[in-house]
Amino acid sequence: MKFEKKTFKNGLRAIVAPMKDTQAATLWVLFGTGSKYETKRLNGVSHFLEHLFFKGTKHRPKAGQLNLELDRLGAQSNAFTSKEYTGYYVKAAAKHFDTALDIVSDILLEPLFKKEEIEKAMKENGQVLEDLKNKKEKELMS
Repeated sequence: MKFEKKTFKNGLRAIVAPMKDTQAATLWVLFGTGSKYETKRLNGVSHFLEHLFFKGTKHRPKAGQLNLELDRLGAQSNAFTSKEYTGYYVKAAAKHFDTALDIVSDILLEPLFKKEEIEKAMKENGQVLEDLKNKKEKELMS
């Protein structure tokens, strides 16, 4: 398989790996962000932001609208945060690549970060942290 690498003026790098005879296209966007690069004070911010990116954009302002559009394409999509990377991907029929790219670009370039979505995510995150704390305390008592 032949890979093509292009570096744009702004430093963004793109790698294209054409696969002969496939009718699918996969788009990955990776950022060098994750827990390894977070201070103790900001621990978890990469993962927190990963979730917020899907809560509405300038062109798709309603929560759930992004996922609905991806579902209409029959696409698979997900995001993840690891120690060194935060990644977003979409896999769809190759004929829908332009639309998938538009959706991912919208997610990453035009997020709304609505106050109510931030507060909701903080509440949910707080509950997850509380659950983990309780689980750890139970383990220590056992």
